[in-house]
Amino acid sequence: SAAISPGCLCRTDGAVPSVNGSTHIDGSPAQHFEDWQQGVAIITVEPNGDYYTELVQIKDGVAWFRGKKFTSDKKLSALRAS
Repeated sequence: SAAISPGCLCRTDGAVPSVNGSTHIDGSPAQHFEDWQQGVAIITVEPNGDYYTELVQIKDGVAWFRGKKFTSDKKLSALRAS
């Protein structure tokens, strides 16, 4: 067995509730950028039950996995401006 914490895939600008987040009087989320790391874990399970994990860091909307570049469809600067 294993335990890993790769990060989050959620928005980190306050739209997702958190302990440091807040809302405006109308109930809309207040913009507050969390210091969360974004990432994902890939778990491959072999037919014999063996498995291995790979951590993929996401930085500024870009992730590299097995030599391939993945980018988000929204830029962080655009989210901050909204």
